Amino acid sequence: GEIRYCKFHDNTTDEVGLKQRMKSVGSAFGILKFHHNEIYNFHADAVKISLHGTDFYNNTIHDRGWWKSDHPDGIQFWSSYTRIYNNYFYNFLRSDQVAENSYIRYNPDSYQELNGDANNVQIYNNVFAETRAPLAGSVFRGIELSFSDPTFRNANHIYVMNNTFVGTPFFGLCIATKAVSTGANFSDIVIENNIFKDVCRTGFGAVTLVLGNGNGSIKYGSHGSGANVIVDNNSIYASSATFKTDISYAGNIMGYSSFKSLSGCQSHDVVSDPLINADYSVATSPP
Repeated sequence: GEIRYCKFHDNTTDEVGLKQRMKSVGSAFGILKFHHNEIYNFHADAVKISLHGTDFYNNTIHDRGWWKSDHPDGIQFWSSYTRIYNNYFYNFLRSDQVAENSYIRYNPDSYQELNGDANNVQIYNNVFAETRAPLAGSVFRGIELSFSDPTFRNANHIYVMNNTFVGTPFFGLCIATKAVSTGANFSDIVIENNIFKDVCRTGFGAVTLVLGNGNGSIKYGSHGSGANVIVDNNSIYASSATFKTDISYAGNIMGYSSFKSLSGCQSHDVVSDPLINADYSVATSPP
């Protein structure tokens, strides 16, 4: 099926729900295509996806509504064989309160709707831009991969690539794990070719990347390392002292150079200004 060229806005709960209650795992991309839609003035999550085989592309998601407070994500999903690409997310912050979550939150096995591995997920070529100043206490985040549900099994073939993050106050990307998670649970997870510019603000307890390693056996590294999770070829840049490039790795917050040395990640990094301005918010269509 296809859902295209629609506007979704001002609903009392989630704006869009692409849901499947069966405990089964899809085996193909593109079963449902959701594209060229605009979603705005959302109060709960803008989109929830549990339908395996969803392609979500060329959509614009922006601006939370004003008449109800909630703790929304842009997209919260827990499905496999899911592609999220070529979308434009901007200006989720509200000036009156801090109840916000992530642009995208992937939490497989949430609500026990996924019976099996978290697999074949691709998040790429998206723009995430936040130009509004956050309030104190804001924990608004970029992409969160939450492998922390009690029913979690394995994660494999998950790619977050070629995305641009500008202005997110708390962190750019997070891989959340359980304390008992092992390297045997993770394979072929790639975080690559992303641009993080001014994504964490000093004073917000923020870091650019949060990389959990479970019981210590989850290995991170660059290409050719054989690591469970590859973090390489990303551009991480702070334009001023207002922002930071610190990383949370192995349970400790550290400077960027220390992270590279200890983890073996980012062997092919880009540290110069990517020349991405925070004016994406004026755009009216996806890139």
